[in-house]
Amino acid sequence: MVRNITIILGCWVFTHMMFEPDYAVLYLNFLDYVLPRQTFILMVGLAGSALHVILASLCSALGLYVLMFLLAKVFFELSQLGVCLVSVSSLIFWFTAQRNIWFDAPVLIYLLLYTVLAASAFALYLFDFNYPLKEKLSSHLLLPVIATVLTGLAMLVS
Repeated sequence: MVRNITIILGCWVFTHMMFEPDYAVLYLNFLDYVLPRQTFILMVGLAGSALHVILASLCSALGLYVLMFLLAKVFFELSQLGVCLVSVSSLIFWFTAQRNIWFDAPVLIYLLLYTVLAASAFALYLFDFNYPLKEKLSSHLLLPVIATVLTGLAMLVS
C-alpha cells in the first residue's frame, strides 16, 4: 500500500509542479463524464470482475497455472492501485478544491472498487490458497473508509 501511495503522490507532485492544474475544473470534468455514465461503468466493472473470475476458473480447470497466476497477480495489483488512487485523489480534491468525491459518486466508487478488488483477490486465492490475502486486503479495504472519514472530519473543521 505504501508503494502505491508513494507512486500516486509522486505523480501528483510532478503533475502539479509541471502543469499547475485547476483542480476544481478537473473535478467538475470528471463528474460530468462519470455521472451520466454511472450505470454503464458499473455494468462494465461488474461484468469484467465476473469475467476475470470465470477466466481464472477456466485456467485452473485447463491447468494453465502460469497464465492464471499472471492474470490474477496483475489484476490484484491494479485493483490495489485503483483503490489507492481513488482514496488519495479524494483527499487531494478535498484539500485543493473543497470537493468530496465520496459524497458526489459514492455508489459507483465503493461498489466498483470493492468488487474489482474482491474478484481479483478470489482469482488469486484460486491459484494459491496460502497467498497472504488478509494482510494485503485489510489495509486496502480500510483505505477508502479512512479517506472518507478524513474528508468528513476536514469538512466539519472547515
